Amino acid sequence: MNDFIYWPYDEVSLDIKTQGKLVVKTPWMEATTSSLPFDVFGLSELSRKLNENDLSHDDIGMVSDFFSYFHQYPLAYVLPTNKTSSGLDTHAIKDSSILQMSFEDLLCSILNVNKGEIESLFAVLPRRDFAWDTEAAINFAGVDDRVHPESLLSVARRYHILELMANDSGSDVFNNIRKEGEEQFRTSIARVVRQNHYVTEHCMASLRPALCIAGQALPMVEDFMQAERGHDKILKKALFFLGTTPEEIEVSLQTRVLMAVLGYVAGRNFLAFAMAVDAFERNNFAEIDP
Repeated sequence: MNDFIYWPYDEVSLDIKTQGKLVVKTPWMEATTSSLPFDVFGLSELSRKLNENDLSHDDIGMVSDFFSYFHQYPLAYVLPTNKTSSGLDTHAIKDSSILQMSFEDLLCSILNVNKGEIESLFAVLPRRDFAWDTEAAINFAGVDDRVHPESLLSVARRYHILELMANDSGSDVFNNIRKEGEEQFRTSIARVVRQNHYVTEHCMASLRPALCIAGQALPMVEDFMQAERGHDKILKKALFFLGTTPEEIEVSLQTRVLMAVLGYVAGRNFLAFAMAVDAFERNNFAEIDP
């Protein structure tokens, strides 16, 4: 499977059901499977310790073995461990000056605009400051004065999910659109589709810079790009059936900035690029995906 060591996210609980079923629960998803691959006594003890917040360092082996079974789901941290240096890609910091920049200054630098020009963007954003505890994340993922990339990605993944749960208003927007009359409904849906069309239309340009820094992950980036290719044509056809064309609908500032930032990240840092793609591709964990 892999050599990672897993530790459950703070929000995870485990319920053992009748008929050999067990359910791993979080506020954003539930994973149900058979208990057959697991030791029954160990499962009962793990469930008790998880639900009573009684896990300790001595439980790492049992915990990691269990959560490795669910490694494709956002349920656990990857604990930082030493990596053998041989055969690893090397990634250098291109420009450390951005580490001291504010969110506004960083966006101005990426977009090559002044603060006055970016005020309209901040007027529609929920906040101006980055809210994730980056220092805690880096400390968690640190080992021997280095950062374990998969571990940091697992922390960012949890931050992103909690962010979605607390602040994502997408479902409310779609629920409001559903209440509109036929003509306004068609107009609103066309606007939404156009934003997605712009994202797919600029997808290749925003992903391509990652090819230069991907190292051994290059085949995976190429496969991902191939899977995304041509989606803009599907969405253009959808706009046609909605009675409009891409040229007739304005692309929001947020959407344009989003793709510009993705392109910047893709050419700068591969771990940041992986985090961005993870955020793009992950669903919103609502009962119905809008």
